[in-house]
Amino acid sequence: MKKPILFPLLVVLRVSCGQANPTSQAVTTEPTEASVSIMETPSATPVTLIADLVPITTYVDQSLGYAFDYPADWTISALPDVPYSAVTIHSWDPDELTGPRPQGEGLPEEGEKMDILPQADYGIDFEQALPWFREGNANHKFTEEPVMLPTGEPGILIRFEPVAGEPIVRCLLTAVKETTILICGAAWELEYFGPIAFSLRPAE
Repeated sequence: MKKPILFPLLVVLRVSCGQANPTSQAVTTEPTEASVSIMETPSATPVTLIADLVPITTYVDQSLGYAFDYPADWTISALPDVPYSAVTIHSWDPDELTGPRPQGEGLPEEGEKMDILPQADYGIDFEQALPWFREGNANHKFTEEPVMLPTGEPGILIRFEPVAGEPIVRCLLTAVKETTILICGAAWELEYFGPIAFSLRPAE
């Protein structure tokens, strides 16, 4: 089974979006009594969806059968003809980003980006997803919260501990039609992560 390369994906989110903090220390997250089980079934999680906040565009992946909404004035990078490919959405146009771009693309002061990462190509089902995520991010400190999407599907909301000088990173693990999907967002101040992530649903 091909092993997923999750850790570098989060490095992209955490490092390429801003200056790294050379004095920060990685903290290993060990399962504790507070760690959640992916088998827990919470009640529906209250959240305001993006369609109730701003005009939206809907992205649909017909091959994997999932869809989500995002603000209509955001830009999107997607390869719909490439199975299992990631989708990235930005609150700005990367082609128009000016000024220094440290560590790659950079993240504007008021910018927010999200990566939607189907895991079907890695053979990871939803029951394996949380232990797999912990293993891939063992050098980062984060909390886990069981949630339920409006579709009734369970998920795990993951909040990375803030690091001075780096953007905030948040992720959602869930599944749509038996495909495990990881959604990760980065911003200096997250505004739309929840409303977008919780709009994930089966394509009609």
